Amino acid sequence: MKRTVILLAILVSIALTMSAQIDAKGRTVALWGHVKDSFTKSGIPETRVTLMTSDSIVVDTMCVFNMGKFNATKIDVGYRFHVPARPARYIIKAEHPDYEICYINYEIKHVARNTYFDAPWYLMKRKTSVQTSREGGELGTVVVKATRVKMIYKGDTIVFNADAFNLPEGSMLDALVRQMDGVELKDIGGHAISTDSTIRCVH
Repeated sequence: MKRTVILLAILVSIALTMSAQIDAKGRTVALWGHVKDSFTKSGIPETRVTLMTSDSIVVDTMCVFNMGKFNATKIDVGYRFHVPARPARYIIKAEHPDYEICYINYEIKHVARNTYFDAPWYLMKRKTSVQTSREGGELGTVVVKATRVKMIYKGDTIVFNADAFNLPEGSMLDALVRQMDGVELKDIGGHAISTDSTIRCVH
């Protein structure tokens, strides 16, 4: 009787050891996840998901697949990786050209008889138009030009802004006066001309 009990204990021990070896070497579990727009909660097709170890070593990568609709207008997309059936920590990265890169840290603590684990949802935020233009190069060079005011009225005086007139470098003052509407340069009185950056015409 004692021999039978001892034999059964040995057989159970061997079976447990073999089972542990099989789990460590060959058994895998599925690691699932969903990728959604943070605002609409609809799935984001063509998102690439990368599975990494806790020290950022890439384990596997894949593109999400369609998991059907969860209402009349919104689709559900997800990913599925097969990982060794043992405790481990992972970093899961989701990338899409129109969205900010998203990371999730996930830990498998106890495997037991579980065949799959469901990671938290990815709720990805859309890129702003500024981010899109910087990263995607959608906008070309933008040149903003300001227009200078040529003249303003101050009481009974018209004040001209000399900087607003297009003159070649080294031009004389008379070349500036000739571009002013209604202004003439005469030897006799009638017009007062200053030598600073503005010219005043007194009526």
